[in-house]
Amino acid sequence: MSKKFIYTAVFTLLTALGLTACGSNVNKDGIDSVVIQIVEEANKNLPMMIDEQTKLETITALPGNKIRFDNMLIDISNEDINIETFENSMRPAIFSNVKTNPGLESFRGKKVTFVYHYSDKNGEKTAEFEFTPEDYK
Repeated sequence: MSKKFIYTAVFTLLTALGLTACGSNVNKDGIDSVVIQIVEEANKNLPMMIDEQTKLETITALPGNKIRFDNMLIDISNEDINIETFENSMRPAIFSNVKTNPGLESFRGKKVTFVYHYSDKNGEKTAEFEFTPEDYK
């Protein structure tokens, strides 16, 4: 399962919203106010098909300065795939996107931890990937 343009549309949207590092605060849960605002705006355009098999359902700002992307594999059940193969093919592609996508620069500047959660068509967890600032610096 090759995905060269993972989340490009979403991150282009986030960039277009004018994400900047100035004027932000961190609330009691450790969530930056600008991150919360961007997530709220992005969710107005969701769900969104990322590719022919993947639907981005929601984006959530979580305590500890994390952003979680909840994805569904719309036509795939966990029984139909080799989850280890899925993880091994997706992790490097997602990590590359987190590390190099210009649309994520402001998030990286805010030292956000990126969490990518995937579920199958039945809502069962397929995989989850987490990338901390230490991973992508």
